[in-house]
Amino acid sequence: MDIHIVTLKEFHIVGPMITTKIGEDKIPGLWDEFGRRRHEIKNRTDPYFAYGLSEYSPDPRKSFNHIVGFSVQNLDDIPDGMVGRTIPMQQYALFVYTGHRIGEVYEYSDKWFATSEYKWAEAADFELYDNRFVRGDDGKKTISVYIPITKK
Repeated sequence: MDIHIVTLKEFHIVGPMITTKIGEDKIPGLWDEFGRRRHEIKNRTDPYFAYGLSEYSPDPRKSFNHIVGFSVQNLDDIPDGMVGRTIPMQQYALFVYTGHRIGEVYEYSDKWFATSEYKWAEAADFELYDNRFVRGDDGKKTISVYIPITKK
């Protein structure tokens, strides 16, 4: 798995949101809703890049908010039943993963954090789904996972 330290500028995201917890299986339904309603999101910065964003929670086993959406130029036009968020400039550990199960990234990141000079920052993490997220002949998909970091 490729890992890079990157800093991203502030950006905005708009899309439907749910409150869930680790172990629940609500996120696939949120992607379904996003698929049905994605045409409602205006001012997109790139209509081919979708985000799965998890807002920071001190205990995601109990509850966290997850948004599926597009990056937009501003938050001036948020469709009914959707939310908009501004993600501030942040440093991230970028994990580029190709495989079958996204949970492997988070399992691997626990090991990486244990030996790195970084810890998970209290900020949103997200997955970026772009043109590499097309299933290959072997059924594997490539995804970029951005985990917010700060020095230990």
